[in-house]
Formats: sequence, structure tokens, C-alpha cells
Amino acid sequence: MRVFVAFIVGLVLFSCSSQKTELKTGVWRGVIELQGQQLPFNFEIAKEGQEYKAYLKNAGEKLLLDEV
Repeated sequence: MRVFVAFIVGLVLFSCSSQKTELKTGVWRGVIELQGQQLPFNFEIAKEGQEYKAYLKNAGEKLLLDEV
């Protein structure tokens, strides 16, 4: 029993590491479900300096998502 408790405590402590996660940049495809139908859209994640920016893509148009 003690071994099991020690294993669980070690697992919890190990999983609480402070690693930074990075977003994968590039073009992505999203889908929104509206009124029982799917609405696909493309968006791009770009890293500019230390911050990430998201853009909606529509043909040759690129719209910055600065508000949600």
C-alpha cells in the first residue's frame, strides 16, 4: 500500500512541472457547427517576437484576430 501511495505522489509531483508549451505555427483548418451544419474556415498562427497572433484567412484576405 505504501508503495502505491508513494507512486501516486511521485506521479503527481512529476506531472506538475513548469514547462512552457509552444503553439504550433502555420495554417490550420477549423470548423464551427451552426444550426446543425458545419462551417469550415482557415486560420493562421504566427509568432511575432515573443507573442502569437492569429489571422483568419479568406482567399487573398487576412484578418487579424485581435478581439474575440
